[in-house]
Amino acid sequence: MKLRIAAGAILTLGLAVIAGCGGDSDSLTLDEYFAEFEMIDADVDAQVEALFADFPEGESEEQVFADDANLPFFQELTAEFPLIITNAVEQLNGLDPPSEVEDEHDELVEAGDNLIAAFEEASAALGETATMAEFAEVEQELDASLVQPATQRFDVACLDLVAAGEENGITSTVDCVDEEA
Repeated sequence: MKLRIAAGAILTLGLAVIAGCGGDSDSLTLDEYFAEFEMIDADVDAQVEALFADFPEGESEEQVFADDANLPFFQELTAEFPLIITNAVEQLNGLDPPSEVEDEHDELVEAGDNLIAAFEEASAALGETATMAEFAEVEQELDASLVQPATQRFDVACLDLVAAGEENGITSTVDCVDEEA
C-alpha cells in the first residue's frame, strides 16, 4: 500500500537529515559529516521500524486494510511520520557541512522541509477519515498529488549529496531511495 512509500520517504529523509547546514570555521570534515548522516539515517530507520512493530495482523494485506478497527492504528502511524521527519531535518540543520557538499546539503534541507509540509498535510487529511476505505482513497489521492512529488525531490537531493561525497572519496551506506516504493 502507499504507506510503504511514506515509510520509504521517511527512511530517505532520515538519511538526508544527517547532512546539516553550512558554516565556516566549525565545518565538519567530509568523514565526520557522512558519519553523522549515517547515524541520523540509522535513527530514522529504528523509529520507522518501531512504528510498524504493532502492524495489525490479518490473513492478507487487503483484509488488514479493509478492517475499520485498524483505522486508529493507521491514523496514528501517519501522524508520527511528520514528527520523525521534522526531528531528522532539525538534526540535519544542526550540522555544519564542509564546502564540498554544502550546496547539496542545503537542497536536502529544503527538500526535507517540503517533505515535512507534505506529510503534515496528508496526516491532517487522513486523521479526518472515518473508515479504512475512505482512508485508502484519501491516502491514494494525496500520495499521487502531494507525497510522491515531495519524496522524489528529497530522494534526488539525497542521491546528489551521496554522489558529491563519492566524488570526494567518501563511500556512504545511506540508501536514498526506498526499493519498495
